[in-house]
Amino acid sequence: MVIGGLFSLLSTGRSAFPRYMPAIAGIVTCVAAVATKLPGLLLPGALFLGAGVGLLVAREMPQTEAQPIIGTFLLSVGTSLCLIPPVMKVSGWDFVWWPFVSGGTLALHGLSMLLLNGTDVGDALGAAWPAVVAFSVAWIAFVYHRRRL
Repeated sequence: MVIGGLFSLLSTGRSAFPRYMPAIAGIVTCVAAVATKLPGLLLPGALFLGAGVGLLVAREMPQTEAQPIIGTFLLSVGTSLCLIPPVMKVSGWDFVWWPFVSGGTLALHGLSMLLLNGTDVGDALGAAWPAVVAFSVAWIAFVYHRRRL
């Protein structure tokens, strides 16, 4: 987090490179987590990576409406959180499911905001309820099946 704060402080300049600082901090932190076998570094690395990519994409979008920009940011952060369990599994650590809860919620919310193109946040969540129910049922079935093995 200190490294991310320093990168944020450095990103106040006028050059194009500081725009990439949060994404670079996330990549460095995730690589450090895998290299040093410290899975606790994956969460801040994923947050920085998702926020950095989300900010980069949001800066390139036309600044007409706020909802698609916020949706893009939420989708990016949520997706980066959902990538924590596969990275942990590939790295040889135990599978954890908790990043799917927050990451899936953020990604689903951001995706519904993008698909509904700038509607109200409540309308976006209201339209996404079938996907939430389907994901919840699939997740419960997965956990139940895994426990029986």
